[in-house]
Amino acid sequence: MNEPSFGSPNDDENIIETSTTSTSSRRRTRSKVWEHFKKVKLDSGEEKAVCKYCKKQYTGGTTKGTSHLLGHIPRCPKMKENGTNEPMTLRLEGATSMLCLENSKFDQDRSQMDLARMIMKHGYPLDMVEHEFFQIFVNNLQPSFRLVSKNTIRNDVMKVFSEERDRLYKYFDRLSCRISLNIDMWTSDQNLGYYCLTAHFIDDGWGLKKKIIAFTAVECPHDGNTLYKIVMERLLSWNLDKKICSITVTNASNNDIMVRELRNKLCSQSLLPLDGEVFHVRCIAHTLNLTVQDGLHEISSLLYKIRESAKYVRLTQQKKQNFDNAKSQVKLQHKKEVVVDCSTQWNSTYDMLESALELREAFFQLAETDHDYKYCPSNEEWEMGKVIRDCLKVFYICTKNFSSINFPTASILFSDICTIKLRLHMWQNSEYQYVRSMAYKMKQKFDKYWDECCLVLAIAVVLDPRFKMEVVTYYYNLIYGENAERHIMRVRLALNDLYLEYVGNDVGKKSLEDSSSAFPSQRDHDPDDFLSGFDKWLVQERSNYCFGSRKSELDLYLEERLFPRDEDFDILRFWQVDCPKFPKLSRLARDILAIPILTVTSEATFSTKSRIVDQYHTSLLPEIVEALVCGKDWLEAPTKRNLDFEAIDASPICVAFTADTSQTCSVREAT
Repeated sequence: MNEPSFGSPNDDENIIETSTTSTSSRRRTRSKVWEHFKKVKLDSGEEKAVCKYCKKQYTGGTTKGTSHLLGHIPRCPKMKENGTNEPMTLRLEGATSMLCLENSKFDQDRSQMDLARMIMKHGYPLDMVEHEFFQIFVNNLQPSFRLVSKNTIRNDVMKVFSEERDRLYKYFDRLSCRISLNIDMWTSDQNLGYYCLTAHFIDDGWGLKKKIIAFTAVECPHDGNTLYKIVMERLLSWNLDKKICSITVTNASNNDIMVRELRNKLCSQSLLPLDGEVFHVRCIAHTLNLTVQDGLHEISSLLYKIRESAKYVRLTQQKKQNFDNAKSQVKLQHKKEVVVDCSTQWNSTYDMLESALELREAFFQLAETDHDYKYCPSNEEWEMGKVIRDCLKVFYICTKNFSSINFPTASILFSDICTIKLRLHMWQNSEYQYVRSMAYKMKQKFDKYWDECCLVLAIAVVLDPRFKMEVVTYYYNLIYGENAERHIMRVRLALNDLYLEYVGNDVGKKSLEDSSSAFPSQRDHDPDDFLSGFDKWLVQERSNYCFGSRKSELDLYLEERLFPRDEDFDILRFWQVDCPKFPKLSRLARDILAIPILTVTSEATFSTKSRIVDQYHTSLLPEIVEALVCGKDWLEAPTKRNLDFEAIDASPICVAFTADTSQTCSVREAT
């Protein structure tokens, strides 16, 4: 927006001046507003200001001011018919800017489409246009607006959907990067499932983006071949089949079939990087949820008693007071209350267990003084709960790490997943039989994820300048022992092959040789920091590699000294800045770092509950549901600058503040 204008009161003949000095008893000039109003004196002696166009009456005394009259002018339904479009300018002494008032140019079609966009973006029901008080509100706001029916607004929604789809299609066509997909299953109270297909990518400004490209209703059963046909059809309709990098799914068997068919199809046309080796990615949140359930199952009887205990002490005010007394007697009055968990949020179960363990002595004391309390766990159960709590903590920390980021990149997960892999191996040799049993069940589920995803996570972390190949070497030596070199070599060769695909030549695999050392900054030891051991190991180890005598961008990148492990480090910003230095490698990084590690939003990472289409949407036709869901995702508010210019062109009325911030008038700043 341009800066406000300043000048003398006589700069424009339309300027209205009013005196705000307390010593002045008269107004100096007559306001231009009286060109649109006339004064009328009633029999009672009261003065009224009457609009010359619509005849609406306002208070018109000389001491009442003209701000309320100025506010009427752009809203007058008759003014446009009379062709009065002359702009007016208002200056108040002491105000910080000159303010301009123009007659609005009402456009029924534009306003109607704006209403459709509002309904899509904010999830309002289509029949809100038929709600009585909405109609009253609109009529008072703009009497010229012709209200429409539910069917009309539904057609407008489909028109907006079509326009936005065409715009997004052209945007995808211009993108110079690959796109990664994820599929999320939604259920409904009807015999329908909805598959949400989302495209993830890093745009030309190095921002991590996502766009829903399909929200498709699928009748039961949701078999893998049906899903394959749906996904392939959508990829072809968006012309994205030649740009796919990976697809992230849950562990469901029908997803495995769908991914296999997709990979075979795309690989037969040589469309996937690394011949599809990094194509199939499993959702880490879903994997950890399933794994943690095995751990919680081992202490189900303890969790039941804790859950009932938490409910019991809240049952009445007297029972709460009894528990507070028990806490005071064992000097735990400063501890927080035990929370009651939500069965579909395993982090709340973990929190409930942890808080209960801190109050175990208070529960023992309550059992002695309150004979109605029957849920106190035994000493053996408390000890079992403590051991299992310590085991589950690694999953809790890992999930917190990536759920705290709205759109986590694939590079952040490697150290956490390696730590879980090491802990599972350690628990298999535990002194407690129930821990060994738990570890066996957990390992079966986790190894399925590890086998599919360790390569893509390793490549992603190598592209993080804080870790590179050194962190892969460190963890693989811990995990694989004497067989580590074979697995390390697999990562090096895969990364080299992938880089050569981006370079676009057919250079053969070259020998690997050691290069310069790189040392991270030393950090204080934190027991919850899974990478503290890596820092110590790296000081004693030299592990940079280059491929042959003539060094490529990949060689030069790997030889550079590691960045410090700063918590505020922005990996996308790093590659954006270093893009001129590593143009080919940055293209590879752009595609790999965009691979989603989740099929759900970050806030749903602890949840075991499926996503449900609400009752309102299930009452609509599937194509309307898709238009509403996609439209909500696609529509973006214009930037402030665009909003300013668009508002000036269409409806120049906005709120501007006078020197007295308690007063406002419906005008905009003059240019």
